[in-house]
Amino acid sequence: MKTIKYLILGFIGLLSFMACKKMDSTYKEYVVPSGIIYPGKVLDAEVKSGLNEAKLTWKRGSDPKVTKARVYWNYYSDSMDVVMPVDQTQVSCHIKNLEENYYTFVIKTFDEDGHVSVPVEVSGSIHGERYQASLLNRTAKPRVNVDNTIYILFDQLNSSSDIVKSEVTYTTTSNQEKTVSVKAEEHSVILSDYKLGTSYSMRTFYMPETAYQTMVSDNEFFEITKLNKQQWEIVGYSSYYNTDTPAKMIDGNPATRWGTLSPHTYPHFFTVDFGVPRIITSASLWRQTPTNEEGPDEVQFLGSNDNVNFVVLGNYPFNRLSNAEQVYKLTAANAFRYFQVKQIRGPKNYVVMGEFDVTVKF
Repeated sequence: MKTIKYLILGFIGLLSFMACKKMDSTYKEYVVPSGIIYPGKVLDAEVKSGLNEAKLTWKRGSDPKVTKARVYWNYYSDSMDVVMPVDQTQVSCHIKNLEENYYTFVIKTFDEDGHVSVPVEVSGSIHGERYQASLLNRTAKPRVNVDNTIYILFDQLNSSSDIVKSEVTYTTTSNQEKTVSVKAEEHSVILSDYKLGTSYSMRTFYMPETAYQTMVSDNEFFEITKLNKQQWEIVGYSSYYNTDTPAKMIDGNPATRWGTLSPHTYPHFFTVDFGVPRIITSASLWRQTPTNEEGPDEVQFLGSNDNVNFVVLGNYPFNRLSNAEQVYKLTAANAFRYFQVKQIRGPKNYVVMGEFDVTVKF
């Protein structure tokens, strides 16, 4: 019985051996006798964007036989060879003329015998004209000082902002073009040689985390028609209640208020000293926001150069139910140092107002 069992097992082993020999013969042409050689692949690959271009960087790795890398994109339809010297640990390449899109780049290394490494993929968005058009200039408020220098106040940036600086280009008093840079951490700049009556341009530089070079917004041009209200002074008023002084009308905040005493009746007024005579092109008024309806129904503007003799510049309606800035165009050609805002009539004996401003001509 045991003899028969051993004969059966031996026969099965013989069949298995013959089957394996046949399989080896079938796949013999696909087997590399010494094994497949893979050169060392690139390490820590990264892609960052420029404007319609990409910068790829990677570490060479320790394989001394590697001589070059080939970068593929657009699903292998485009490629670039990059030489990889043995003594160069960090390698980079630039790929230009790319359309604005999301790309996957494939990097393979080669040795002198043409052996190819396993591929390494790295992906990222490439910025272009659409992205550049979306970049906005940093918000800034230009104002003219009493001495005719220009004060530009920039909004403070939050910690996540990609802005690195802004450039302001303007015409000097000697008719020269001049450019100054304002860093992201700077909040103001004074242009002491600005030629009044001219405009200035500004562009803003961004450095996104996904980019290797700054991206620049389009040039934007600005007119300067506002005065620095911090240098104004209230030099006359009809009355005020408690802490609701007329100085609240020039503090830049319509939510604060000037309120007159209730026993007093119309007209109510306050007078502003600009410091020097200015040609006023418009005056603006706000009610106290957001809901105070105790403003006037009619206002009057007056100008003076001695704070004694005033010229009437016009009477205008005021909508005390609106939170919007209410702008009144003025046509007086004369310059005035003192400007009086008079409330002519309204629903109450007293009046409550929020803010006042002007534009000027140089």
